[in-house]
Amino acid sequence: MTGLNVRVRLLRTRIAPGAPVLTTRLTIWWRGTRFRIHDESGRAYADLAADVSEPRGFGRTPRTMEEFMDAATAVPDRGRTDLYGDLDEPVGLVDEPRARPWEVPVARIAPIAAQVLAGDLDGQVPGGRETVLGRECVEYLGVLEGNEGGRAFRSEVRRLVSGPYVLLREVVDLDGGLLRLRAEAASLDEGAVTASDVDPPG
Repeated sequence: MTGLNVRVRLLRTRIAPGAPVLTTRLTIWWRGTRFRIHDESGRAYADLAADVSEPRGFGRTPRTMEEFMDAATAVPDRGRTDLYGDLDEPVGLVDEPRARPWEVPVARIAPIAAQVLAGDLDGQVPGGRETVLGRECVEYLGVLEGNEGGRAFRSEVRRLVSGPYVLLREVVDLDGGLLRLRAEAASLDEGAVTASDVDPPG
């Protein structure tokens, strides 16, 4: 991790029944143990965290009538949200639209930045090969299974990995296939991150 220096722009598209297609754009900077996450549309920190923590793999999806109505009428651009952290420090910083920056345990925000990193692939079986952004990638397939709200779920996860990076992540609900997520690297620039890119405000 100490030698990591990369900027990844991530395009994330989710299709959910009864809700509009949700497209979000993230830029993630890594410089050694320090990172920054920038969400162009100003989504709340809780939604960014849900992208990587919800057990089905789709992030936060509408469940109640009120949530479906909110999803249908939400303003897509509320400003911008930035998260800052350092793996060697206990807390990071959340900077949301129209709010004062506030601290959060770095362990809660690091997984959001780490979604573009492949992590430990031991025990995972590689499959076919594809090219993304001119880089040769290896395909890895997996299944998420569990119970949510008293109902069993199964989600297929497909990842295209090049070196330490995940350049494509697709998730499909195996019970009907109507819920889908695609998170794809729109650009990847190594060696482009300066200290100012990951410095928190102030």
